[in-house]
Amino acid sequence: MRRLYDLLKQLHDYRGGVPKFERHGLWRRCEECALDLLADILKASQLPKSGKAPYLRQASFSLSLLRLLLRLAWDTRCIDNKKTAALQTVIDEIGRMIGGWMKSLQCQNGTPPPPTP
Repeated sequence: MRRLYDLLKQLHDYRGGVPKFERHGLWRRCEECALDLLADILKASQLPKSGKAPYLRQASFSLSLLRLLLRLAWDTRCIDNKKTAALQTVIDEIGRMIGGWMKSLQCQNGTPPPPTP
């Protein structure tokens, strides 16, 4: 949860450096996607183990969408390499946490985790 909070704070801090025409479009969507991710994680944390999986899958989707949107922001030069790398580091860590949470739920339900390539 702490790393997700840090991600939201970073996105907010970087907003001023984003060109104005992108700040209200692409960047706003990045921030909304991160807030959706936070909502899904909070919902999953409040539910019993049997109800967590759908929210974790949605959180994983939101994280993938955020990665794509940030890549687009970088490709369109809304943010520089340094900021992109900093955000990707936090996003990768959050992704590992969500993936571990999902695997732990599968193991507790008796379903073996899918094989890793």
